[in-house]
Amino acid sequence: MKKMFLIFAAAATFMACNNNNSKSATGDSLQKSMDQMKEDGQEAMDDAKASFEEQKKETEDAINKKIDDIDKKMDELKKDASEKSKETQKKLEELKAEMNKQLDDVKNSTAETWEATKEKTNSLMKKTEDEWKEFKNDFKELFK
Repeated sequence: MKKMFLIFAAAATFMACNNNNSKSATGDSLQKSMDQMKEDGQEAMDDAKASFEEQKKETEDAINKKIDDIDKKMDELKKDASEKSKETQKKLEELKAEMNKQLDDVKNSTAETWEATKEKTNSLMKKTEDEWKEFKNDFKELFK
């Protein structure tokens, strides 16, 4: 009976040790999974930040191009001393001021404010295109 008890105790101890090793292996596996998830999350955040920065740069470049176009056309309009030309220059100055303000907004935007900033920028770019077409119709000889 003592022998049976010793065998039973040894078996129970062996099983307990194996169970601890199994729990340890499970814990290690769980820790590895958590570490991988953390790493994947960091990579996703890095990718999102890079995408945000790229979109921001592209938007800044587009606004700067429009501002340059406005400056060039204003220089051409200054050669024309007509009242209509002066009126158009004033409108272009106002449009340029809006574009510069929006450029500042884009430069100062964060990932959290980007969607609203982008929407406002797209709206301004559409407005600029519409006004640009109007200016082209008014001064066809300058907008070739």
